[in-house]
Amino acid sequence: MRSKATLTSYTLTALVGTILSLVVIHRELQHNQCIRHCRRTSPNEIPRLLQPRDVIPEEYIDTRLEVVDDLDVPMEEYIPVVKPFTGFHKAEIDNLRASLIEETRSMDNMFATQQNIKRGGTVHFAETKKWSLQTETAQIPDIVYNILPRANGLKPAQFRSCSLVGNGGILNDGRCGRQIDSSDYVFRSNFSPVGGAFAGDVGSKTDFITINPSVFDLYNKLTTEEDENRFLSDLAKYGEPLLYTHPFRLYDHAKISQQATSLLKKVGRIRQVRASHPDFLLSVASFWKGRGLQELRPTTGLLLLAVSLSLCEQVTLYGFWPFSEYNGRPVNYHYFDRPTLGTREFKDKFLERELIQHGPFHNFTEEFLFLNRLHDRGVINIQVEPCS
Repeated sequence: MRSKATLTSYTLTALVGTILSLVVIHRELQHNQCIRHCRRTSPNEIPRLLQPRDVIPEEYIDTRLEVVDDLDVPMEEYIPVVKPFTGFHKAEIDNLRASLIEETRSMDNMFATQQNIKRGGTVHFAETKKWSLQTETAQIPDIVYNILPRANGLKPAQFRSCSLVGNGGILNDGRCGRQIDSSDYVFRSNFSPVGGAFAGDVGSKTDFITINPSVFDLYNKLTTEEDENRFLSDLAKYGEPLLYTHPFRLYDHAKISQQATSLLKKVGRIRQVRASHPDFLLSVASFWKGRGLQELRPTTGLLLLAVSLSLCEQVTLYGFWPFSEYNGRPVNYHYFDRPTLGTREFKDKFLERELIQHGPFHNFTEEFLFLNRLHDRGVINIQVEPCS
């Protein structure tokens, strides 16, 4: 039986965790409220709420936001205009890439390897467990170490043209499939469907695809042989891309990631698997926050942008549009229809969008405003209009 002192300690720990979580959620809700009801203004009128530090690098942030008193103003009035793309600005891209590679060490830490993970060593997971004030750790067993690649083998800007394909409904009827597939290298995320009926709009070529551990919820966490076969069947549709997953983000993700990796090894696909290094995940978040973003965790899209800007001379984004309409026409949250919160399906797609976009971790509107500024500066090209 636990002692009274132990029970008191557990109670205090839970209470502290609850208070910290409420503070974080309150701050994020405040920030989301501002983002959803803000308009563009002059660079000298930025409120303190939107400043991550006393000095925001002007080379990346040239549009500011101010709070609007009338909170009943519809959000559609503040949907940004994506200007016609005037071309890539090599100096801007090179400067940002150099900073990105230096600050995130992406050429060394993008993937967990036998050079940056020690056999039998201790790894610190990137994020904390719920209610915990410290990051969790785990020792690296031989079975994990032996399947890591020896080195990253990466070079800055090793690909000329790259397509970074998001999952937004803006892709529907956009006819961008051929343009996407013509890129030297194509990035996709989280088992978004390709080819077949989707080929005309999103293409089929896939060189790099993320598999967040939550994706395995769609396959019943690979519990049965039938679940494993469904996963492998869907994976086969992508050819043989690099499979980028995150076993070291959260301790709770390690088991299912290892299970999936063992399955891929059994079927001879282990050479495709790459695991993110927890230091890289943390440094990418720090990099974007250092350029003005406030959200608690960058989305998979921003993580992939850091990867693609490191590896590509020119990056074009497709399927990045978080708003519910474009030029007066409704836009679905995703270009496909499947559960987006674990295995839960929503008949009310508006509610689904609200729950995802206005959660405590991400701020899609803030991210898009930031991406749009990079677009204006010629660092990236955001494709929102239909392709010819």
